[in-house]
Amino acid sequence: MSDATGSMSAVLQKLLSILGEVVKDIIDITSNFKSSSTSQLMLGVYRNYNCSAEMVFQSTPFESQAQNLLTFLKSVYAAGGMGNEAIETAYYHINTMPDVDQVIIIGDAPSNTPS
Repeated sequence: MSDATGSMSAVLQKLLSILGEVVKDIIDITSNFKSSSTSQLMLGVYRNYNCSAEMVFQSTPFESQAQNLLTFLKSVYAAGGMGNEAIETAYYHINTMPDVDQVIIIGDAPSNTPS
């Protein structure tokens, strides 16, 4: 999961440049621990509520192919932000997914606070 607000543009570009190798390495490493199943990854990005509803949270399904994740990431652009960010949308999505073992979140601002 990554923050995709305006301040994260350079980070998203770096992620795009290294993602293929990172996904391959993660799948190779985790496959050593799971003998009967293939490791899969999901990418998600969150922004803030000053974006359109469909852009506040976007994600892929779980994937084992780096190319599918790269295709998604190439469609993502930095937008919105200006204050606390809607990371709670990422947490909500994660909590609705069965069998999630690990989560990595990349961000640069705190989450929204309860109102």
